[in-house]
Amino acid sequence: MKNYYSLLLVAFALAAPGVAVAQNVGVGTTAPTQKLDVNGSLRVRGLSGEGARLPQVLPDGTLGLLDNADSSPTGTAPNQLGSAATGQGPVAVAVNGATAYVVNNGNNTLQTFDVSNPANPVLLNGTGPGTGGGGLNGGTAGTLIGAGPSGVAVRGTTAYVVNADDDILQVFNVGNPAQPTLLNGAARDAGTRTGSSPSAVAVSGTYVYVLNNGGNTLQIFDVSNPASPTLVNNASPMGTRTDIRPAALAVSGSTVYVVNNSSNTLQVFDVSNPAAPRLLNPATAGGTTGGTATGNTPRGVAVSGSTVYVVNDGGRTLQAFDVSNPAAPRLLNPATAGGTTGGTATGNRPAGIALNGSRAYVVNSFSSTLQAFDVSNPAAPFLLNPTTAGGTTGGTATGQEPRAVAVSGTTAFVVNYAANTLQTFRINSLRALGLLADGSLAVADDIITLPGDNLGSHTATRPLNLNGFALTSSAGPVTLTADLSLGARLLRGTSAVNLGSNLNLGTNQLVGNGGSQGLSIDNAGNAGLGTGTPNAKLDVNGYLRVAGASDAPTAGTVPSVAFLKLTATMPTTAGTQIVLDHGLTVSKILGLQVLVDCGNGNHSPPSFTDNAGELYYAYFNNGRVVLRAGAGSTSTSVLGKTARILITYEQ
Repeated sequence: MKNYYSLLLVAFALAAPGVAVAQNVGVGTTAPTQKLDVNGSLRVRGLSGEGARLPQVLPDGTLGLLDNADSSPTGTAPNQLGSAATGQGPVAVAVNGATAYVVNNGNNTLQTFDVSNPANPVLLNGTGPGTGGGGLNGGTAGTLIGAGPSGVAVRGTTAYVVNADDDILQVFNVGNPAQPTLLNGAARDAGTRTGSSPSAVAVSGTYVYVLNNGGNTLQIFDVSNPASPTLVNNASPMGTRTDIRPAALAVSGSTVYVVNNSSNTLQVFDVSNPAAPRLLNPATAGGTTGGTATGNTPRGVAVSGSTVYVVNDGGRTLQAFDVSNPAAPRLLNPATAGGTTGGTATGNRPAGIALNGSRAYVVNSFSSTLQAFDVSNPAAPFLLNPTTAGGTTGGTATGQEPRAVAVSGTTAFVVNYAANTLQTFRINSLRALGLLADGSLAVADDIITLPGDNLGSHTATRPLNLNGFALTSSAGPVTLTADLSLGARLLRGTSAVNLGSNLNLGTNQLVGNGGSQGLSIDNAGNAGLGTGTPNAKLDVNGYLRVAGASDAPTAGTVPSVAFLKLTATMPTTAGTQIVLDHGLTVSKILGLQVLVDCGNGNHSPPSFTDNAGELYYAYFNNGRVVLRAGAGSTSTSVLGKTARILITYEQ
């Protein structure tokens, strides 16, 4: 976004009758229906320039331009939308759909808020203010849980809470957010035993990951049965060893990123085998301890693609690490070019971080601010909402001592430990100018989608860059009206390509460039090559070529091989023969295989003499297949029996 101008509209009410009606002013019309009604086109010379541009409405109501060369707004200072009272000392927040989940360390409660209207968060599971009386566990707002809750994660209809004072993981059914129900225990302080002082929790698939700040361990629980979480990395009773005082974690696929706030390290664990997590970046090659140096006292971590972002409480910095090689994370934004220390300055005591596309949102507990950083270039994060325009400090004011931030859609959710509040912030200040059906201008937040992370209905003029987002549609499967052409490129990612669900070809085939026949898969799992109606697990309508890489033959010397299957009844008299026509070119025949069902459980090949009475011969004569029974008693078991014949030939 650039070139913002103020638009000053000066309207003169002419003396002619009907020009001004009920304080509406008309230009070119005697019956104005709006404060300014123009019967014609409107020109704003202050916004003139080359090419067609899109206007936007700035927060003060003036008009600015959305520069098509940069579809991401630079003026994205978070604006507070609403606030709600929480319990005492909220320390963590998670958002799932239209519900925000808050855990309060001071009065040991889990609260659920309806945030379908972010400007007015509404408490769902309580009847009074969370800071009400009753001592440590007082108040009527929220669900009473274990002591010292320190983290919350939500997936589907299940919420996972870790409690640092009770050393437990609690699992709640939140299918009805107004009535969270504990699944893995009967008493409010019951749950599954963790290590000492669990500090953070994350969920991915059917596994929950727990960090134990006091025990210095990472634990992985199988929660496929939420009522009975099972520790899977139990070679050591308390899980896998981390560095000193693990504080936060982020999960991406089969990798877990952990920051340790006493040893000042970032550790990368391979959890593709959850029962045996493996440290990828130890201090010493092949070791099991250490990690990559961070700033002083790291408190938060988040990951997007091949970049990990760390906020350091003591160092007051945001650091971006390239983890494309997980064994050697590399600091992208050091204080000195090529260095391994430093980072981008944040506010005082950053406590949490959340990512949304190319934006990183950081809450600073001592300066009570929410900062928005543009991290489209991770090597140079820059602050979007400084106190002074163009500055590198400041941010948007929050409540006192924010501890955590979560982002969903265009809203950031912040919990303030000392203020006992949940705040909501709009994090996309872009407001498009749209046209209503009668030509009236209106802010088009809910009318159109401007170019940016979504294509909307405009014509794209640049490549589609999803920047870490999935290609999804709330209306159902994403439909392509033409072929998806990759040219000479491959469909691949920096790690395993995870579709998340089945790739459904329907009745179509996966074909090559310009082809019409390729791979088809039916609803029974049968795969066809060259056929749309496979009748076996692999049905090939064509010919098979097999050649090993180590003995690759000269081009053109490997034949296309095909097979012909025949059945026949053996002669009924010893020493006699039957003759079969096959219709093949004799010079193309490569081999003949025959088995005869002897009826006694044996299936014998030609010239087989190990079993009495099973002798017969198979060969070609004048291009035809001949099956001849052995003489006398040597063939008694094959006479009149069924023979199965396979001819291999070159196409």
